[in-house]
Amino acid sequence: MSPDPNPNPNPNLNPNLNPNPYPDPSPNPNPTQVVAEMEAICPKHCIIASNTSTLPIADIASKAARPENIVGMHYFSPVDKMPLLEVIPHKGTSKQVIAAAVDVGIKQGKTVVVVGDVPGFYVNRCLGPTIAETVALVQQGADPMKLNKALTDFGYPVSSS
Repeated sequence: MSPDPNPNPNPNLNPNLNPNPYPDPSPNPNPTQVVAEMEAICPKHCIIASNTSTLPIADIASKAARPENIVGMHYFSPVDKMPLLEVIPHKGTSKQVIAAAVDVGIKQGKTVVVVGDVPGFYVNRCLGPTIAETVALVQQGADPMKLNKALTDFGYPVSSS
């Protein structure tokens, strides 16, 4: 019997499975290029919102023809369980665009907070220390299931553990 040319110690893992079966037409899209393409086909009053949690909104708007129409609207996953929406204006976002983004979020039933265009915006700046403390508690012997219950009882829809 000849050895298996592609041994796989875990039958639940398929090393030949393509993790992204759908071809990505632009593997590294440039946000400023995406904005330029959108501005070329959208009416001048169109608001362009990004759901990024990492890219500065000011950078996305940096080469826009209408930077006043660029805003961040950061939804959290899973969207149906996470009530919060961060609206992130950059320094050049118009007050009307900020108001429209907040209005959309409220109409969607979200709890909307307007936050600064800083790394991590608001929630992700708080989430890191929360996760670090959760891990520390587990390392010190805390029951992860009790931590999960405590966090969801406190108001974290999906906890941090």
